[in-house]
Amino acid sequence: HRTQQPLLEGIITLYHLIMEANWPVNWAEQALANPKFQTWLHSLGLDGPIGQPREGGVGRAYPVGDSHILKFTTDNKEASAAAVLKGHDSPHAADIYDVKRIGTYDHPKENRRVSLYAIVMQKLNTGVGKKMRVAGNAVYDYLDHNAGFIENPEAIVRVVMTRFLDPKYRADPTMKRAVEKVVAALHDVQQRTGVLSQDPHGGNMAFKGREPAFFDFGRSSMDLDHPKSAGARVTSL
Repeated sequence: HRTQQPLLEGIITLYHLIMEANWPVNWAEQALANPKFQTWLHSLGLDGPIGQPREGGVGRAYPVGDSHILKFTTDNKEASAAAVLKGHDSPHAADIYDVKRIGTYDHPKENRRVSLYAIVMQKLNTGVGKKMRVAGNAVYDYLDHNAGFIENPEAIVRVVMTRFLDPKYRADPTMKRAVEKVVAALHDVQQRTGVLSQDPHGGNMAFKGREPAFFDFGRSSMDLDHPKSAGARVTSL
């Protein structure tokens, strides 16, 4: 593998600038106007104004007040990961307050039925620096080429530094620390919950206090034998 990190960074940045969710926004608008949905939000303490969404390929994330995010997604892996993380106070993941299946729809662009999920989560500080984002992108690239859970964080750091980073960063000790922090954060969430996010690129990274943390688990694997993942399920609104 010959690293294409600058190209990857650009693609990810462009993706988040222009990508719209591939399902109609009126699905979310219908949910937001539903009194039952509003009652659910109020039960979670969400009484603030709902802002404009940030969009991705399968999701729309709406800021609610100063401290919450309401995300709609058609990704069942993300919803399942949210169910596992619900109520779990991880230093490396946004707090998940609840997740619900909203309904099932005929997808207008794909010949299939899809479920829409709503996830209420903690709003994190997304002001991470360039090197942390570059580190996240490199780990994302590694995970894209290597299936399976993290077994040896130190070995992964070595591979990321030598094969998945732009050569100009490979001897940079601050970059190595950033990569170590990203891998350690992913491994910590995996060990505590059984969830491994395979989507830790810079656009999905934030800070929770002083620790790198993740708020999007759209490409996730789950250890179904882990006690937290075994008992988790997504319920309907």
